[in-house]
Parts: sequence; C-alpha cells; structure tokens
Amino acid sequence: MRYTSDVAETHNIFNGKAERVVQAGRVETMHMHVSSPAPESLSVLPPAPNTFTGRVPELDELVGKLSTTGSPERNSVITITGPPGAGKTALALTAAHRAVEAGRFPGGTLFADLHGYDSDQRAAPENVLSGFLRSMGVPGEHLPHALGELSALFRKRLSNCSSTLLVLDNVFHIEQIESLLPHHTEHRILITTRNELALPEARRLVLGTLSPTSSVDLLSDILRKTNRDDNRIRETDKLKALARKCDHLPLALRILAGILVTEQDRPLDSVLDSLNHDGDRLDQLDPGTGYSVRTALTLSYRCLDAEAANVFRLLALHPGNEFTHDQVATLVGRTSNKTDILLWRLRRAHLLQPGTHPENHSFHDLTRLYARERLETDEPATNAQEALGRLLEFHTRQADAAAYLLSEEADDSVVERAFETPVEALEWAGEQCETHVALVSLAVRHGHHERAHELACALDPLMCFRHSWIERMHVLHSTIEATQRLGDKKSEVFAFQKLANTYRWLAEHEESLNCLQITVSLAKDISERILPAKVTLELGEILLETGDTKKAVRIHKRAEKIFRLTNEDSFRVAALCGIGESQYAINENENSRKNFQKALKLADKTNDRPGKLRASSGLGSVFIAEGDHENAAEYLTHAVKLTRPDSDIEKADILERSADLNIAFGDLDEAVKFLNRALDLYCHLGKHNNFSLALEKLRTILPPNEKTNLEETAKFTENAFTETSSPSYRVLSTPPPSTSSPTLPRLKYGYLARTATLTICWTWLFVDSMVQKKQPDWLPSWFWLFLFVNEILVGTYYMYEPKKRSKLFETTEKIFIKIAMVHSLITPIGAILATWLTFGPIAAIAVSTILATINLTGLSKSKRINI
Repeated sequence: MRYTSDVAETHNIFNGKAERVVQAGRVETMHMHVSSPAPESLSVLPPAPNTFTGRVPELDELVGKLSTTGSPERNSVITITGPPGAGKTALALTAAHRAVEAGRFPGGTLFADLHGYDSDQRAAPENVLSGFLRSMGVPGEHLPHALGELSALFRKRLSNCSSTLLVLDNVFHIEQIESLLPHHTEHRILITTRNELALPEARRLVLGTLSPTSSVDLLSDILRKTNRDDNRIRETDKLKALARKCDHLPLALRILAGILVTEQDRPLDSVLDSLNHDGDRLDQLDPGTGYSVRTALTLSYRCLDAEAANVFRLLALHPGNEFTHDQVATLVGRTSNKTDILLWRLRRAHLLQPGTHPENHSFHDLTRLYARERLETDEPATNAQEALGRLLEFHTRQADAAAYLLSEEADDSVVERAFETPVEALEWAGEQCETHVALVSLAVRHGHHERAHELACALDPLMCFRHSWIERMHVLHSTIEATQRLGDKKSEVFAFQKLANTYRWLAEHEESLNCLQITVSLAKDISERILPAKVTLELGEILLETGDTKKAVRIHKRAEKIFRLTNEDSFRVAALCGIGESQYAINENENSRKNFQKALKLADKTNDRPGKLRASSGLGSVFIAEGDHENAAEYLTHAVKLTRPDSDIEKADILERSADLNIAFGDLDEAVKFLNRALDLYCHLGKHNNFSLALEKLRTILPPNEKTNLEETAKFTENAFTETSSPSYRVLSTPPPSTSSPTLPRLKYGYLARTATLTICWTWLFVDSMVQKKQPDWLPSWFWLFLFVNEILVGTYYMYEPKKRSKLFETTEKIFIKIAMVHSLITPIGAILATWLTFGPIAAIAVSTILATINLTGLSKSKRINI
C-alpha cells in the first residue's frame, strides 16, 4: 500500500504478520500481494514433434548445453539460429523434453512463442511475463502493470525455484527478452530466432538445411507412420529428387510429406513433375491451410528495412549459385562499405547463407525463388533492367582482363589489375563458369542482346583456354539468338563457325558439319575473305578425327593455300600441322615430317607458341615412328619447354607422346606412369576420344595380371564420361535444339531429291513411249542399264559413311560422280522435251515446276559443303 501524508511517505506490505502499521493520510493506489506458494514443478511446454529425423549431432550438442552441471559461471543462455523453416522450434522442443525426462530441470519449464516476425501478433514482454507469473501461481489481480515491476517479481519468484528451463520461441530482437532473462545461472534459457541477437554471453547453435540422407529419412518416416505398406517408401531415388526440390528444408519436407499422405494414390513422378517448374514450386509447397514456405519467408522479408529489402530483391537477378561482394556492389549500385552493411543484415536474418568462400554469399533455392517473386511484384522494372546491365558490364570487364592476362602477348605493365596473376584469372574463370553461362542466357531473355554478345565475346578465349566446351556450346547458342535479334549477320556467322569448332571438340561431328553448312550459307551475304579458309580448316580437322585421312590431307592443303595467299601465318601453321597429322595417320612419315618442319619454321618466324608446340610434338611422333629416337627426344623436350603450366590439355598431349617415346626405348614402367597421368588429365577435361586412345596404348603394354584393374577403371571412367557429358544449368531447362534431321542425315536429302527427279523422268518417258506406241530409238536398253548401275554406285557414295565404301568405288568415285552429273542434266531435259512434243508447252512447264521444286527442296536440306 502506498500512501501520502503531509510529512512523510511510507510503504507497507501486508503479508499476514503483525508488524508496524502507519496510518495513511491519503491513499492513492494500493496493490495487495498475498503470497502464494510456488508450484513444486512448472510444466508449460508444448509436446515435441511426433517425427523428428536427422539433427542427431545438433540434438546431442544442444542437450549437452542444457546440462545444469558444471561451474556456476557457465553461460545460461543458448540461442538456436537459422533460416525460416529450418526446424529450430522442433529441435528446441525435442531437446527440452529430453532434458526434462533426464531430470535436469526439477523446477520445470516455461515456454512462450513471441511471434517476433509477425508484427500483428508480436508478443509484448509485459504479456509474456504476466503469463509466466500466472503459471508460477501469482493471481492475475495481484500482477503489477509496469514492465520493470513485472520483471522484478518474475526474477524474485524464479530465484525461489529449482533449476528451470525457459524456452523463448521466435524472438525478433533483444528488447523482446531483456526483461525475461533471470539473473541466476542455475536456470537455462533456450532461444530460437532467425536473427543474430546481441547476446555476447550466449552459446550459439546455427542450423542449416538437412543432409540429403536425413531429408529422405524424414519423408520416409512420415509416410511409414501413416501407412507402412506405402510402396512409395521404397522409391528412394525419387524421394531424393523430391528432397532436392524442397531444398532439404524441414518445413518444405513436412509440407510435401503432408501432400503425399493426403494423396496416397498419387505417384511420386507426378509430384516431382509439379515441382520441376521453378515458377510454381512455392505454390506447390503451399498446402492452402496453415503455415507454408512462402509465409515463413514473407515474415522475415517484412522485417527488413527498405534498403536491405531492395538488395534482397535485386540479388534474385544474379544467376549464379553464389555471389561475391564486388558483384553485389555492382548489381545494387552502392558503395563497397554500404553493400557490406546491407549484406550482413541479410546474413544476420539468415536470408543469405555463406558461400564456399568466406567472403561470398549465396541463396537457398527456395529463398531465391521467393526473392524472384518479390522482384517481379515489388521492384520497378527499370531498376531491375539497370541493375542487370551493370552486372553484365562488370563481368565483361572482368572477363576481358582475365583473357588478356592469359593471352600469349599479355603485358603486365598495361593489363587492368583485376587479377594479380594468370593463375588467379584462370581460377576466377573456373569458379564463375556456370554463372557466365546463365548470365548470357539471362541477358538475352531480358533484352540485353548487345551486352550479351559483348560478354560472350569476352568469355570465348577463357572457355577455349579451359576447354569448357559444353559451357561454350550453351553460350554460343545464346549468342546466336542475340545476334539474330540484333540483325548482326556477321557476328551470327562467326558464332556458328565457333559453334562448329565447339561441336568438333565435343566429338559431335554431325552437329559440327551442320553448323559449317549454316556458316557457309550465311557467309554469302557478308564480305569476309578469311572465313571460307577457317571453315575449310575446320572441315579438315573433322575429317582427320573421323578417320577420313586422305580427304583430310586434301582439305588441309586447300586451307593452307588460302592462308598463304592471305598472309594469315598463324592459321597457315595450323593447316600445315593438320596436313602433317593427316599424313602421319596414313604412314606417310616423310611427307608428314616435311610439313611439320615447315610449320615449325613459320611458327618460329612469327613467334607462334601454340604452333611451335604442335609442330614439335608432331615431329617427335614422326621420329618415333621412323625409329630416330634421338631426334624424337630432342623435339619432345622442346615441346615440354613450350607447354604452358596452366594448360592441362597441352600437358596431357606431351605426357602421351613422352609415353610413346619410352615405349620405343623399351622403358614400359615409365611409359605406364606417363599414360596414367595423361589419362587423369583427359578424364578431367572430358576428352573422351583422347582418353580412349591413351587407354588402348596402356592396354598393349600392361602385363596380363594388371589388366583386370585397368578394365574396371576404364568401365568406371566410361560411366563418369556419360554422367558428366551434359551438365545442366539453372537457366537452361532444356538442352540446345539439335539442327539435325530426326530421321535421315541431311547428307542423304540431295541424293533422295535426285532419285525422285530421275524416277519421275524415267516414268514420264515410259508413258510418252506408250503414248507414241513405239520404243524411242535414241534410248537403247543398254543405256538404261548403264544409268541404273551408275545410280546404285552414286547412291552408295551418298548414303553410306566413308569407312563402309569399297576400295573399288574409292578409285572410280570421281568418274561415277561426273557421269551422274551429266545424267542429272540430260534426263530431265529429255523428259521436258518429250512432254512438250507430246502434250504441249503447258504440260512441259508443269513438269519443269515439279522437278525444280523437288531439287530445290533437296538442295536446301543437303549438308554437302562445297568450298
């Protein structure tokens, strides 16, 4: 009771004892606290989840931290932090129940959900304290109203209790719980929060997503508890795929499990198909009632300040798995210091995660999808376009600097210091490779066609240097689309020529020939003197790789002649080396040696390091074949000196040729070592053809007792090649479209058109002879037979691959083709003339139109390249 008199102010407490009582002059307010005994043990704790899978290490660690044994100075506050939906509350309740069951908290437990991230339901500390005090036996009418008095009373009551556990769930900021923390260290306070709270004395436990195994176990356990006979439990691979689509997030997994339980007849394939489309995945993980992934993320998003929310939205534009500080600063258009502050706000809210490098940041997949939704709904389109433009320019500058530093003529004094060393530039190119592929595609989709083309051009030398052929293929497909939108015919032609080169490196020779055909067709509209020679050189390389070495020699010679006339020395060196390699393949060692020597001399003159390396390696192989081991060793040693230490493909080639030299010397043990190292590099580079050839050499020199292990290794590696041959990227939901025919190779269309034309002509001439009722004297039977046999031989040439043609036909090929050309010209003319004489000019014009249509259609689909 508080009273006021004229002379003094006195406080009296009525506690049932006869003590000194002062008469009150004037009573203003009075609170009567009648002491009631505290309950022996509090029990205000929700039940633990029925299914708790995974988190075994975290659970053991948390139960250990809840132990009340040890020194009294031991910290009593424990925080569980993590992203929305990570299962923080489930872990806290499970650990709390286990600790209570183990008898660690004789004073009992108190629990409060503070709803810190929902501004409409956020619990005030006064209300939480009032609830706790009521649980501790204090009547509601005896509770003070002021926060300080409530806190003091709570702490006093708690001091009279044995060791007690307080579980404070969904805490947003430290102000919510400051008045709830007891002063006695024998009690434990367990806090769950999405933010990093300013509690330096607290012990922290950070939760991420579940492991893939634990994710599948969680889905299986929930399905098993509902129906033990559910056959879907045994479809482990599909459950793994579903867990990946849920980002291994416990909340998403439980929602998905609920869907599977309510739709027990639904196949897992159907559920997986519904989650495959990124734009609908959050909708699919929304049960329509209760809590969803989108709801959980929305609560965190609404708690961000305006600047942090803007950064969160714009980061959805970045297509990579993770992003660096400089990339984010460029994307959001802020200073480095300001960007750092905003990024760490998002990190503390667990809307961003640490990347593979300490300074990098990343999204969880579901968080990224949510950020894209907010980008579309909350961010002005012009802001997003400007941000993407800044990001494209940044990566273009970085790629230009890296490519120049890795080039043969790089000058350290003038290069932009984005990277200190070539190794650093190469590492950056590898780390950002997937991001670059996705970024070029994203730029095209958002209409940044010119910037997409600029970035692709800057990336091209890096991808060639790293032999990132699959990534280069995807980038070039996007580049072609960009150049077509821009109407830049010249850039489109060169993109197709590069794509042909890429498909050749991938051993996709049919696709490479398709691209060369398109290149030749498009090149007619531009004036580029060097392009036909480049196409010729590329065709020669394809013929060499496919085993048509005689033609490869002819084509390479044609390319070399053009390069000689145009003074393109570096390309001429490549053509001479191509001639030498083709001649070496058909055992023309003397001619091969001469061409390699020409190439080496020209490369020395122009200081062409790659040319000198290729020519020296080729000469080493030729001298090995000729038995001149001394010269072979000299040239291979020279090649080793020319090899770049950061080029795996060059090292692999030299290792294989060095193995050849050791085989020639009879040092098989050393040869095996070289071949094994070359095989490792070929496997790493994805060079399947080179790997197969080197493996065959290894088979020939290994003793029988070691071949079993070799075959097992080869089989394992073949599977690895198969699995990694077509990596997918986030922005590429489908592989690039194939330009080849689904039924027949395009090479055959020309022959089919000719056959159709001649069949029509022969039939028409026969009809004409029947109308005239006489055999035409100018077409004797032997002539028809000769043309028929010739057509069969020409058909053999067109319809079959080079290796399947007979040697007899190889020698008479040119004669038959010339006869066929004359036949193709004379027969239609004869048919048209006969039609004119018999049925008149209108019928002749109709026949001419039909024949022209057939031949033009066949010509447009034909893949034969005439250079």
